[in-house]
Amino acid sequence: MAPQHPYRPSLPGPLPGSAPPGVPGGMYQYVVNLVPPDLPERATGSRTGVVDAYTRVATEFIGRARQALAERGLTNQVDGFGEAYGLPVVTLTATPSAAAVLETLPGVEAVYRDDNRLGLTT
Repeated sequence: MAPQHPYRPSLPGPLPGSAPPGVPGGMYQYVVNLVPPDLPERATGSRTGVVDAYTRVATEFIGRARQALAERGLTNQVDGFGEAYGLPVVTLTATPSAAAVLETLPGVEAVYRDDNRLGLTT
């Protein structure tokens, strides 16, 4: 068993972001940061309004992303998108080629491979 880090308790399972069992070969988990839109809800609305607006932005992006991947014949290189939730962020399991396409779409700030590159252990 790996020694426990003095500032980090031992975790009960894999670290968040490490590849879970069942990720198809050649695919990785990615995080797509979307450019946060200017939302009137941010200045005048309730927190619920902001969360709902960001969820709409992420949902709309998933639709555009699916269309862009289909147009390029890459739908078989995506295992799935995560559920849109109150942040301008989308997660997915895909090949590096599919992730590279998403990086070129309007409204994308960055695409990150969500892995255990820090070498942390459980």
